[in-house]
Formats: sequence, structure tokens, C-alpha cells
Amino acid sequence: DTMSIVREYVRSGMVAIDVGANVGAISFALADRVGERGKVYAFEPGPETFSRLLRNIGLNQGLSRIISPHNLGCAENLGTLDYHELAHARGNAILGNLDAEWSAHKSQQVPVTTIDDFVGNNAIDRVDFMKIDVERMEYNVLLGCRETLSKFHPVIYFEALPDMGIVGITGADNFRRI
Repeated sequence: DTMSIVREYVRSGMVAIDVGANVGAISFALADRVGERGKVYAFEPGPETFSRLLRNIGLNQGLSRIISPHNLGCAENLGTLDYHELAHARGNAILGNLDAEWSAHKSQQVPVTTIDDFVGNNAIDRVDFMKIDVERMEYNVLLGCRETLSKFHPVIYFEALPDMGIVGITGADNFRRI
């Protein structure tokens, strides 16, 4: 489903943001679509996962000009949050508080930014597509990019757990459940 969305909505020269980039699978797909004239900003807060993302980008030198990796989480406010790598799903993590049903393999504090702050501080003049996959933090990420959404009206593809009742893609005028 994710790859079909990327193929449908991402074009050459676009600017994409990948929040929750993990080791880069979707960032690479976005980079392939935006090409040399585009840009992908990839956010991954987990130090070990971010190292793997950098290593993967390094193995694909042509993409290093397109993908801009950032070892940051994204949320509603600037600061730090607890990063909990999940015991039952190593490589996946949660920022903030753990629910009683999940336990952490390892926890540490990580820096977080808002998309609005990042876009403003880096003089980014367009955002065409955003992918957000952040294990129950999607709403917080969206709260931290209200100005960006209002200014650029990007297509937003986000993933959320079924118990949250939200999974979908939205553009300026549509929303559909995938």
C-alpha cells in the first residue's frame, strides 16, 4: 500500500518529509521518485536505527544528495522525549510514555523538533508530501506542523495502529482510509 501511494502522489522535483524513517526503506522510495531535482528530509530519533539509516544511505551514494537525514524525533513541541525501543519488536520504538501492554528493551532521551520549526529554520520553501509512521505519535507530529500544512498543503500519508481509528492519506480536499 505504501509503495502504491508513493508512486501515485510523489513526482520528480518534489520535497518530501519522512517522519519515522527507520532504516530508510520509504526514504529511498521517496528519493527515487523526487529524483535529483527533489529533496527528502528523513527524521529518525533512535540512535542505533539512525546509524543504520546513515549506513544505508552511504551504501547508495547517489541518494546522499537527495536524502537529508536527521537524528531527531518530531512532536508538537521542541525538547526531548523518552525513546523506548520495544522489547517485542526490536527496531521499532515509541516516543513518550509506554502503554501498559508494551515493554521497552531499552530507553533513552532523544531530541525532538517540530516540523514547523525545522521547515522555518532551514528555509524550506515547499513541502509536497509527508509520510508519518511514528507509533501513536501521529497526532502530536501533526500538531507540530500546523503552519507547514496551512502554508504548503502537502499530501499526508500516515500510519496508525488500528485502535486509534485513523489510517489514511489526505490532500487538500480528500481523505480516504487505506
